[in-house]
Amino acid sequence: MQLSGSQAPVVTADTAAAVETIYPQNRMNGQGHDAGGYVTGLNGRTIEYDGEGLMVRNTLGAQIVTMAYDGEGKRVRMDRSGAGVVTYV
Repeated sequence: MQLSGSQAPVVTADTAAAVETIYPQNRMNGQGHDAGGYVTGLNGRTIEYDGEGLMVRNTLGAQIVTMAYDGEGKRVRMDRSGAGVVTYV
């Protein structure tokens, strides 16, 4: 369905119920999740989070990406194994 102009989908209580039926617990089907609902496995990747729910490590085979955050939760550094470090300012 393609929308044009000012048309917008109509969301009702039935919509929410349908979504809950299709995606129970609001999780991606076939992917790993931790107790907090965070995706821990996705397309062969292993994903780890800190206590604040921020992604700190993403691993796919030998490729490892680690992230660091400041006190406000903003990413300040990303280290990609074999591809270098990105520092955010």
